[in-house]
Amino acid sequence: MASFVWGAFACAAVSLLFFPIVLGPLAIVLSALAMKRKESHATLAMSLSVAGMVLGFILGAMAASG
Repeated sequence: MASFVWGAFACAAVSLLFFPIVLGPLAIVLSALAMKRKESHATLAMSLSVAGMVLGFILGAMAASG
């Protein structure tokens, strides 16, 4: 079975440029599941998920305003 951490990393990275409103929360949920399963790097995945979502929103707002 694939690790939830890798899914969270992938969703966090993609949410920087595409669909942060969907992929950001998905990355957070995947990292929370990884934390529940006590996978390694789950806390790093959680912090990168939140940062990716926030930065994705900021980049989207900057692109829409300029």
